[in-house]
Amino acid sequence: MTKLSTVLLFLLPAAVWPQVNVETVLDQVRTGVKPDEAMAYMRDVYSTDRWFSFPKFQQTAEYLKRLSRYAACDAQELASEAALLKLVEKSAARTQPVLVLLDSRGRQLTSEEIANFLEYHLAHDTQDLWFAVGPADGWTAATRAKAGGG
Repeated sequence: MTKLSTVLLFLLPAAVWPQVNVETVLDQVRTGVKPDEAMAYMRDVYSTDRWFSFPKFQQTAEYLKRLSRYAACDAQELASEAALLKLVEKSAARTQPVLVLLDSRGRQLTSEEIANFLEYHLAHDTQDLWFAVGPADGWTAATRAKAGGG
């Protein structure tokens, strides 16, 4: 059976926020972070056998709807890691997307580290920032290498 991967795409065009103070945006993000609530949500998601059972799909859709007020975003379910890499290569953006691979073997970041990561990419005109939630057994070494974490 084919392993499923989920890709969350956060598109951060530089033209969207030129008039906004970055510190103000980061303060809003920092005050909106609720680590306990986020961990409870993730435990709930991972305690189920299937990511896209209807309730999980509905929760994901509601989250993306709320998030889309702040940044263009999209979610896609892909059949394989090869499909993810092909999508990255075929990106229509002026620069290749920054691909962030998420899986159980990855490094855990604090809220401040995530905010700093986003601030860095905002300041360096990253056009597309993609977060890919990995398969249950983690990303392959080849995919991690393509994403720059190999």
